[in-house]
Amino acid sequence: MTSLSSRPAPPAPVPEPTAFTVLVHLARGRITVRGDLDRAHVSQLLDAVDVLSCSHAAQWTIDAAGITFFDVAGLRGLLHARAVAEQAGCTLVVTRPGGMLARMLALAEAGTAQPRR
Repeated sequence: MTSLSSRPAPPAPVPEPTAFTVLVHLARGRITVRGDLDRAHVSQLLDAVDVLSCSHAAQWTIDAAGITFFDVAGLRGLLHARAVAEQAGCTLVVTRPGGMLARMLALAEAGTAQPRR
């Protein structure tokens, strides 16, 4: 005969939060982002973009392969980075974005495109 235990199941392990890091390679004009690009961390990205304004690189790159989550603040931060690059006379390329981030960036680009005449 099988007896049922009245003990509650142990709680599921809580995943450790992903550390957020921003690495800047000034000579190459590159920023590498790892972790959640959200409201709590977007200011760190924008600080890194400000640092790139001292770079002599004609093209700035944000490596997005390590972004594990983003919210609207993170997306706005990436769009703001593009505007800062343009003001500095540079282009900005976001490399290796995940599927959803790539889709959102494409939608944001479509929303800012100039209509054809």
